[in-house]
Amino acid sequence: MTPVITPAPTLDLANSIRQLHRRLDFDLTFRFLPDAKDCEAVTRFLASKCKASTLKVLARRAQATVRLLEASRYV
Repeated sequence: MTPVITPAPTLDLANSIRQLHRRLDFDLTFRFLPDAKDCEAVTRFLASKCKASTLKVLARRAQATVRLLEASRYV
């Protein structure tokens, strides 16, 4: 169950980063790979558009989460 994010006139970057961190925590806890892939795509897009260092860290975390969940399918 993925929450629908409605577009807003302005993007609250701090809130978005916090929500993406929470979603990645959820994905790791319940091994939810499709949502982790969605989070990775969103963080890569945000990191390419914004030059904030926290987004680059979040993008690396999302990528690591996806790799871990893909590898854990075979264990």
